[in-house]
Amino acid sequence: MNLRTDLLNGIERFLDVIPAQTRKRGRDYQANGHVIELECVEPDHLFAAIVRGSKDYRVGLEYSENHWFSDC
Repeated sequence: MNLRTDLLNGIERFLDVIPAQTRKRGRDYQANGHVIELECVEPDHLFAAIVRGSKDYRVGLEYSENHWFSDC
């Protein structure tokens, strides 16, 4: 497999373990313009966003060793 396929498969696995309610909230935030900044820190590896909720907070996504990791 190539890196792009690995990334897409990794995203699917990552989303599968996130509760449906959390995924819906994230999609709603994005659809309503609450993702106010999105940055590709390192292509195919590290991404960051600023999301506006009750306060602005930073969200990070990292792809490493065929897995996605997140923090916020």
